[in-house]
Amino acid sequence: VVVYTQSSLVEQTTPSFLEINDTDSSVSSIKFIDRDLDEAELGGNITWLPPEDEAQVTLYNVYLSDDGIENRSQIEYGIVVGTHVAKISPES
Repeated sequence: VVVYTQSSLVEQTTPSFLEINDTDSSVSSIKFIDRDLDEAELGGNITWLPPEDEAQVTLYNVYLSDDGIENRSQIEYGIVVGTHVAKISPES
């Protein structure tokens, strides 16, 4: 983004600028094996493969969802880059 100032006399010749990085980073191969044997309860590890380029990833947040969009519950947040597992406590 480049911004020039202008007055009634002149337009600025050297603009101010800001570099924008619009990088998409998605995980893949999400896996979960339920270790909680009780019906309607979950427990176990969620694992995933990181994006090819983690340079712009700062943290991972993991949610459970029944529709993938709105109805979700946060499982873990602030998982550091380099960690590719989240734990669901038994009887969740």
